[in-house]
Amino acid sequence: MNAGSRPGERPLENLVPTDAELAETVRSIWLDVLELSDCADTDDFFDLGGNSLSAVLLAAQLEDRLRVEVPLDAIFFQATLAAVTAACASELPNR
Repeated sequence: MNAGSRPGERPLENLVPTDAELAETVRSIWLDVLELSDCADTDDFFDLGGNSLSAVLLAAQLEDRLRVEVPLDAIFFQATLAAVTAACASELPNR
């Protein structure tokens, strides 16, 4: 255990979100950007009202909150929530 960490807590250097935490964070950002209350993992960003400006906002918020750079192509060409979550996961360290 590292100094300053408590039992059951992840050490600071290992603060990579779990799959569930990642999925929930991406979903939260996605819903905020699209101003929706819910969506399915298979829903398309653009079918839900997204556009190029909101795609840039989504990418910026993902980078801000998760510290990952998701290429805009991932949003434009694989525009489902599940695909964007997978793109985020592939950019995280220790994955």
